[in-house]
Amino acid sequence: MKYLNDYENLEPSINIVPDSDFDYQLLDGNITFSQYKEEEISEVVEIIFSIFNSYEAEEFWDMADSISGDFEFVASTYNDYCTDITETGSIAIIDNFIFHSPIEELGEKLHLISVCLKALNNIFRILGIDRIVFMTKSIIMDLKIQDRRSLVNEVLKMGYIPIYQDKNDVVVAKNLNYL
Repeated sequence: MKYLNDYENLEPSINIVPDSDFDYQLLDGNITFSQYKEEEISEVVEIIFSIFNSYEAEEFWDMADSISGDFEFVASTYNDYCTDITETGSIAIIDNFIFHSPIEELGEKLHLISVCLKALNNIFRILGIDRIVFMTKSIIMDLKIQDRRSLVNEVLKMGYIPIYQDKNDVVVAKNLNYL
């Protein structure tokens, strides 16, 4: 693969701020991955997310519901998946994965997604975040069905587990407390 080493030295820039409505229980953030080439820096990918520091499942759902329908859906799915768990811990929901440069080849996109998600897992683990949850359409919205399967397979290879699936999307989660 010609792009295998193209994204191995991305530099993350992290911005996390508390949501004014929820103090420090809800943090909004983004991580921008940049690349240095020939003395120039270019932004490659930006991942937008929210971190929920709630230890009650119902409170987690209420905060997610206040943000958007997609967040409410992900939180509801996660709560249904964890039916016997009443304490949630800190959970990050990925809202959007923005490519700053157009990438036409699916293999290159999947490789870049893999590199960024692995880095994101490590960053969140260092920050003490317990879990990551997201819909695969938040990464790439406009994929054909076969390409979406390739994306889901790539995400599953990284240790994410599917917690909900319908004909349009898959919601995946990863517990960061385990390597």
